[in-house]
Amino acid sequence: MTLRARPKPRNPGTCRRLHDAVNEGLKDKWSPEQIRKKIEMDYPDDAEMRP
Repeated sequence: MTLRARPKPRNPGTCRRLHDAVNEGLKDKWSPEQIRKKIEMDYPDDAEMRP
């Protein structure tokens, strides 16, 4: 029997601000790359906001 690692929570699920920023980008029909770059520009020193 092989033991599997527990599923880890997704990043947007652990940080409400990141979750909201991703959802806002999706609502505006942005690509994942556009959302990631926008978050990096808006929160350059906040490691919690890294998807």
